[in-house]
Amino acid sequence: MTIQAEAQAILEPAATRIRDPLSGRSVWMAKLITEATLTDDTLEVTLTCHPDHADAQINTMRAALEHQIQQVGWHG
Repeated sequence: MTIQAEAQAILEPAATRIRDPLSGRSVWMAKLITEATLTDDTLEVTLTCHPDHADAQINTMRAALEHQIQQVGWHG
């Protein structure tokens, strides 16, 4: 897992609000975010899902993560 401290400061509060439908844990605690980097105004996040995640679940988690990142104040 490679997450920069700056990226973690944005991601952790956002990702703890989103549940992984398979484990019931937050996507942060379920360690589904496996990489994140913040470069200038670009936040790149890798959401690594389990093969048992349905496409709809992945899309829902991805959209929720984008929304929560904006809610914590990131508008890069």
